[in-house]
Amino acid sequence: MQKILFLIPFICVAIGIGAAEFQAGIDAGAGGTYRMFTQGMDPVTLSVWASSANGKDQTISLKLSAVDFLGKTARWEKQVEIQAPANGAKTKQEISLEAGPGYFSIQAEFSTATEKLERWTDLGVIPPPHPGLRPDSFFASNTSGLKTGIELKLLQMIGMKVQRVHFQPSLAAKPPAKPAGPLALNFKEQDKRWAASKEAGIWALPIAGYSFEGTLSEQATQIQMYGPPRDFEEFVSTWEQILKHYPELTTCEFWNEPWIYGWTWAANGEEYRKLQKMWCEMALKVNPKYRILAGNSSMFCEDHIEPDPACYKGLLQGTTHHPYSFSTGASSFRAGDTGRSTDHGMNVTNRMGLPFYYLTEGGTEYNATETQETLLLRKKLAALQSEMKGIKKEEQKSDKFLALKKEQEEIDSALAAVPSPKNNVANAAKVVQYYVRAALCGAFQGNVQWDIGYGPQWTRSNTSFAVMTHFLEDRPVVADIWPEHELIWGAVFANPPWINDAVKALPRAKELGARWNVAAGDGTDKTKVAVLWSWTGQSNEMIDRDGVLTIDNVGDLKAYDLYGREIPAEGNLLKIPFNGNPVYITSDALDIVDFHKRIATAKIENVTPLNLYALSLTQPATEAQSLRVRVENQMNREIEGTLTLKTQTAQMKSDKFKIVAGKLAEVSVQWPACALSPQNQYSVTLIANTDAGISAHMQTLAVARFVKRSITIDGSLDDWAGVVPAGVDSAGTSNEIDPTQYLLNPNMKRPEQTDNKHVAAWVYTAYDNDYVYLAVAVNQDQLACSAGEPAMRGRGEKVPLPYKNGVPDGVGHIRNCGDVFMFSFGFRERVPGWGRQMDDPYAWKGHFYDTDYHYAAHISKDGDRLIRLWGADTTRHTAYQTEVVPGVAPVPGAKIAIKRDEAKKLSIYEMAIPRRELALFDPASGRCRFGFILANNEKAGPQGELQWADAAGVFDYWRSAGSFSPSWMQVLPCQTYFGIEK
Repeated sequence: MQKILFLIPFICVAIGIGAAEFQAGIDAGAGGTYRMFTQGMDPVTLSVWASSANGKDQTISLKLSAVDFLGKTARWEKQVEIQAPANGAKTKQEISLEAGPGYFSIQAEFSTATEKLERWTDLGVIPPPHPGLRPDSFFASNTSGLKTGIELKLLQMIGMKVQRVHFQPSLAAKPPAKPAGPLALNFKEQDKRWAASKEAGIWALPIAGYSFEGTLSEQATQIQMYGPPRDFEEFVSTWEQILKHYPELTTCEFWNEPWIYGWTWAANGEEYRKLQKMWCEMALKVNPKYRILAGNSSMFCEDHIEPDPACYKGLLQGTTHHPYSFSTGASSFRAGDTGRSTDHGMNVTNRMGLPFYYLTEGGTEYNATETQETLLLRKKLAALQSEMKGIKKEEQKSDKFLALKKEQEEIDSALAAVPSPKNNVANAAKVVQYYVRAALCGAFQGNVQWDIGYGPQWTRSNTSFAVMTHFLEDRPVVADIWPEHELIWGAVFANPPWINDAVKALPRAKELGARWNVAAGDGTDKTKVAVLWSWTGQSNEMIDRDGVLTIDNVGDLKAYDLYGREIPAEGNLLKIPFNGNPVYITSDALDIVDFHKRIATAKIENVTPLNLYALSLTQPATEAQSLRVRVENQMNREIEGTLTLKTQTAQMKSDKFKIVAGKLAEVSVQWPACALSPQNQYSVTLIANTDAGISAHMQTLAVARFVKRSITIDGSLDDWAGVVPAGVDSAGTSNEIDPTQYLLNPNMKRPEQTDNKHVAAWVYTAYDNDYVYLAVAVNQDQLACSAGEPAMRGRGEKVPLPYKNGVPDGVGHIRNCGDVFMFSFGFRERVPGWGRQMDDPYAWKGHFYDTDYHYAAHISKDGDRLIRLWGADTTRHTAYQTEVVPGVAPVPGAKIAIKRDEAKKLSIYEMAIPRRELALFDPASGRCRFGFILANNEKAGPQGELQWADAAGVFDYWRSAGSFSPSWMQVLPCQTYFGIEK
């Protein structure tokens, strides 16, 4: 994971968490809101204070300096003296900051002749928000409840125009023991908050759910979930009162994250659909024009709503999605999972034939690396607070408690010298990318959750967010600048009156038109705004920092950085930093098409031009053969060059190649015969010398192929003698934890990351006229899988459910049950009718399904199992959620044996799949895509799994959910080829 360094040193000196001659502090002045100041409206001031701590009068010198978000001095420094009296009283001063718009990191150095103390704060100077209510604004946030006071003021300042909130007023009386019609409601507090929100120019997107207090079903009460309600009629009739009380609200979202027995819904999908249908029918009787949204995730829509048109046709107007994924907590969205998750929601909405797609949660929460000293301080503070919490109220004047309190105050003071770990440049950039990519996917409304992307301690993100809403609030997205380029991103925003037939002919224009009819502004605004950024580089951890995009013949073009500070032109050239920090370009004079073209064809320099990885060897490594290398052009122009392969003993060069802008190709280079590696590992270096620069990639290759051989399925490797297996090994991999499953269900117990257990697996592949054969030999401490056992759920004590764990119509996906060998075959580039197809500009950038067959092999309480999850002609719905999914079943005619040698700590899976099952398997083609994942009970490897695509070097920005089930877990796709011996 890429490290983001803070812009100022983490210095906790002088105070030493102990005796000091003086104390001091700094914060943004009283004119701001959570350190945010509106340009031209709020006086930008700093509040500083100092006090003597040794009983003597002291003169304390203060030196202040401000730097911008890149760490460059912002031409502002100030020196003052503070007289601190002997009695220890605080001397305070307000100091004006005159540095213009933008983000500023403020370093304060307090000193006397013998002691120095450094303190820190930051602030943002932002443009004023667009005034007025915007019920259909693109900029919304999940805030749980209607904000008031200073929190509401922060929303207003940064341009957040919609609060997505639970909109259930309190009950006026305790619910009766048994349902007896609608519940009595008390609207007083909610009316007050709603009035304040409207006064601030902020609308609401209400959520209809959860169950009202005291009205949970018996099952929901047992396992401590928020639903379903005990009586559907009671719930619906009570909500009817709410809708009638707020007639101005005409868009509503039904329920929140109804994961089946997972988060808020302690029942099956059929029960959910029943309540959704009842609620929608009621709402449309109250107001036939209601825009009703539901789903909360594309995965839930796909699995539980889409298959039953009766619960949404003529009832829902749109779906909603929460694109939490691995990259939510990463330093960059480059891995692609969040973007593909967002795009998945748009795909499902289109497939359901609905006009609206909303994001209603999501965001970014990367924790920047802190110094060891700071981490120790935070750990010590947490221990102190825990100890103080355990002291009884009557003992809180004791010497012990007062000593603890003093120590807490000293640590708090020391921590005041460092920013929150989430207040970093990475999150500030990601929050802009998050909304722009949502617009590029065709979403009608974006959403980032309070404290998962912005909030009281997120000054950098608050500032970048305010700049974004200033540029984009009244301008919908009208064009995708580089739709086929995976690592360079750009979007054009403009007022709808300037959209003409030429604009509508641009790539993906139809998908981007969701907001073109939304009224905003006065319609006379001629400004076009482009938002650009780049993630080119060798890997997700090595992203280019020095890229430049140059536009000549500048004309009226202007550029602004992430924080709204102008990037001046250099004569007739506009040189724009082109890296992970978004920039804005504006023009009034150019029309949309010309503006789009000027940027799309601009010169890109100082970036990694190509990304490449070699496919596996399809013949024995001791034989000379053609090695195929996948090469993707990341530039906006054609690239030509040659490829050099370096092994330990030889160097080979390809013929000259040419690759069209943004396209993927295979380049062949001769593999020199070499000595056999007992581990089937061959280290190579690939170097692409091109007219756009050099790209290099180091990789370990393996021989991977299906040999022609008949195998007896008996749990033994005897028949596989001489076959070279493909291996995956947890050694050298990180035990990263994918937060996705915990964001979907925050109460799940998280595994410890300290075990570092070793698991290695070797996969053997073969075929004959009747079967395709697989064997897996796994070195591991134990073989364990909970499939077939009673499903247990509960936030406290676990309660058995009337379902089995890890079986297709049970509860609990098999991937989370322990040891499971999951594998997929791909014969077509895309699964017809599901996700982005190859003729789509977003074929790789968006959500795609690329595997025709997908299986899971595992032990279970009921014996060894080989389960088909996807077939060539089945849906891509996810099973294991209480309902039968057609096509998900044991493989007819298959053979499987799973054996364990405890003495050798070896687990062996062996299976035969009938060729009639794998109808697309064609030896004549010479190769096919094949990939596998070994989920393991030891939780070894990234995310507790070993994946072949990771070992084989697949592009790390192809992270997706279209190769392996379930649809809410993203990994590298099945883009590895195995040869087929003829």
